[in-house]
Amino acid sequence: MSNNAYKMAPESLRGFDRASAGENGVYFADVSGDNRIRLWETASGVKRKTLEESRHLERQYTSMDFISKKKGDSLIAIGTGKGKVIVWSLKKGKVLKSLEHNALRVQDVSFDINGKILVSGHQDGTVCVWDVGSGKLKRSIKGQRGLTSVAVKENKLLTELPLIL
Repeated sequence: MSNNAYKMAPESLRGFDRASAGENGVYFADVSGDNRIRLWETASGVKRKTLEESRHLERQYTSMDFISKKKGDSLIAIGTGKGKVIVWSLKKGKVLKSLEHNALRVQDVSFDINGKILVSGHQDGTVCVWDVGSGKLKRSIKGQRGLTSVAVKENKLLTELPLIL
């Protein structure tokens, strides 16, 4: 991601520990202090879209991932302080899925390269593997407390546990 992306809206990054660029680097997404999701064009710095959930002022957004696909819909996943993961469709401009496994804070979220699988890591160390299309939990892995981040690479968790597709 270019340094220009962070210069676009520095006020929006205060109090939020994550912003994300789509895989092709054309767009950059961040969350404002009042939990509005903003989509920026990376090269020009122009804000292209603002998304807000009806209950955005009640939520505490904790983490974010953004996948911009060449074909199909681009998606944003937002983790919350109360254990939910909200999946947004940029094409439709609305929430596609609200995923919940436990009520503990979502520490991090990560899409696989195709945007079909989403992984969420929770405060108690639980890692959830979600099918984005159906919204169903595919697998729950109990880890150690203190989990801070999750990532998917080549359809494997960084812990090298294979994903069940």
